[in-house]
Amino acid sequence: MTSGGEGGAAPHEAAVLYQLGSILGKSLDLDRTLEEFLSHLSRAVQADAAAVFVASDRTGSGGLAPRRSVGIDRQQLARARLTERLLDLFEREPDQPVILGEGTPWQLALQQALPAKGLRTGVAAGLDTGSSLVGAMVLARCEAHPFRENELRLLGYLARRLAVVVDHALLHAELQRSLALSRAIEEAAPDGILFVDQRRRAISANRRFGEMWGIPEDILRTRDDRRLAAFVLPSVVDPDAFLDRLTYFYDHPLEEGRDEVRLRDGRVFERHSAPVTVPGGQSFGRVWFFRDITGRIRAEDAVRQLNAELERRVEDRTRELAVANRELEASLRALGEVKAQLMLADRLASVGTLAAGVAHEINNPLSYVIANLAFVGEELDHLAGLATGAGSPEHPAEEGQRIADVRTAIAEARSGADRVRNIVRDLKTFSRRDDEAAGPVDVSRVLDLAIEMASNEIRHRARLVRSFGEVPLVSGNMGRLGQVFLNLLLNAAQAIPEGSAEENEIRVSTKEEKGEVVVEIADTGTGIAPEILGRIFDPFFTTKPVGTGTGLGLSICHGIVSALGGQISVRSTLGEGATFRVALPALLEQASAVPSKVGPAAAPPARSRILVIDDEVRICRAVARMLLEHEVLGAEGGRAGLEILSSDQRFDLVLCDVRMPDVGGLEVYEAVSARWPELASRFVFITGGGYSDRIRTQLEALANPKLEKPFEAEAVRQLLRRERI
Repeated sequence: MTSGGEGGAAPHEAAVLYQLGSILGKSLDLDRTLEEFLSHLSRAVQADAAAVFVASDRTGSGGLAPRRSVGIDRQQLARARLTERLLDLFEREPDQPVILGEGTPWQLALQQALPAKGLRTGVAAGLDTGSSLVGAMVLARCEAHPFRENELRLLGYLARRLAVVVDHALLHAELQRSLALSRAIEEAAPDGILFVDQRRRAISANRRFGEMWGIPEDILRTRDDRRLAAFVLPSVVDPDAFLDRLTYFYDHPLEEGRDEVRLRDGRVFERHSAPVTVPGGQSFGRVWFFRDITGRIRAEDAVRQLNAELERRVEDRTRELAVANRELEASLRALGEVKAQLMLADRLASVGTLAAGVAHEINNPLSYVIANLAFVGEELDHLAGLATGAGSPEHPAEEGQRIADVRTAIAEARSGADRVRNIVRDLKTFSRRDDEAAGPVDVSRVLDLAIEMASNEIRHRARLVRSFGEVPLVSGNMGRLGQVFLNLLLNAAQAIPEGSAEENEIRVSTKEEKGEVVVEIADTGTGIAPEILGRIFDPFFTTKPVGTGTGLGLSICHGIVSALGGQISVRSTLGEGATFRVALPALLEQASAVPSKVGPAAAPPARSRILVIDDEVRICRAVARMLLEHEVLGAEGGRAGLEILSSDQRFDLVLCDVRMPDVGGLEVYEAVSARWPELASRFVFITGGGYSDRIRTQLEALANPKLEKPFEAEAVRQLLRRERI
């Protein structure tokens, strides 16, 4: 192009354009095209070196790198750092070729790249698509003459054509990479994937799709979706539903959905279909995903079956637990009753231990009561004879002495009867049931009572020493605390051999300490071995011989004291005795624990009418003799009492026994309350003990006074005075 004049250049230029245009349009192989293009172009423009730089992607953001060159090594071009210079250059001149003049950094860079050739001048043209720079073309000459205008126009035109070719090549490379990535993802996916175009041609299917459905390669290669459907239909449980769903999605190309497909071999596929659209929403195909969810379905079925089985077991277990709970509640109630019976039995066992002593204590006063009453009877016979004139007092002094002796005998008989009454009362206190409410209790009084009960067991073994301090009341139950102290006293006595009473001692002491009432019962007996000291409060543990102890005494004592909020403990040295310590919380508000005794006799009340109802007629006569100053009527039994009351209600007091064989005292009271309500407040119950829990509960619910047998005349007089206030 440099040998001819301006007029002969045009035909040559057209030939060059045609030849180079043919090269650019005949192949998609960019490297081969560039190599052939540069070879022809460098000869056409008489360039000593030529190179094409190409971007890493269509955006040009990744920079330029030498792709093909003629007359210059690409590695030398890379070392010359022409890439950075080209980017700087075409940011300023993106549309036109640029002359790389002599002495510029470009010439120095080219000379550095080709030092042997001595490049003198060059030209660079950007490969610009209009939206991005996809490359650059550089040509250089060793001679000093510059590129002419027509050469620059040719290079500019060729640069634009080459930009399109490079852009297409980059686009093709990107598409190839995308297709390869897409295919790799399809093949790696656990689902079977089938892509069908809008004409129902199977464009692609991954390996997993063929494996899941067992489709041969020859059918897959047909790319006919209808043939594929016809092949899989026999393996589907419901072919009609399968085809209906298939047809629906093809008739509605923009809809997406999923369902389950059950196969005859027991497998279950989840089918998901989605449209493939282009920007703007137009569909050009559909993709199908098939996932084998047989394991999940079976697991869900197994879980459902397991849940159903668990629910059944829970229901069965719940029913069993309900039955067990009812049985346990019944057992606990029975256990509570047995425990109460055991506690009562232990207390009665303690009383049984004292039976011989109690019999002795009762026999002593009974002996002189009987003897004195016999003497009184004889003397009364003698006095009766004197009164009728059957004899005369020859010796008045002797007769006076005999009357004095009668009085003494009567006094001693009354004293003995009082002792018997007190013994019986104490026995009743210790043998009553424990369901009575707790209240204020005087510990010293309970100890006195327990000591009295155990005295016959103690007196032959040790001296008993009382050391009672001033102590407040405690909250408890007299019978239960009495059981504790009686048990401890009996244990203390039984720890000392008989026959050495003067050498041994049982000391009972009380004191107040830090808001507690402390009772200590110490003995000088055999003591307790250290290895069993920690077990003596365990149920059924005993060191006594078989048949002598139940092993429940100290355990029950521990339970009673703990239930009252207290503590029981023991300290002992083997061979030196033991000390049991009971600490009970003192009552914050002190009240009288003992009913006040009958005060001095007031003036005798006016003559009153009293009805005594008792099945024992001697009780009625005794009350009448007691109260000679009053009019006393007796009724032998409840029925007789009601008959008297039906005709006469003018009584100031009605004394009625609780236990009678015909009509009981509570039934009599109910009849009186219903028929003569004004008499109900004057009704007094006579109690002798030995009645049922039901009767005890009914009596406790009534506010009427109760007289405990045996009673004295003054107690009845007190009731009469109260009624007249």
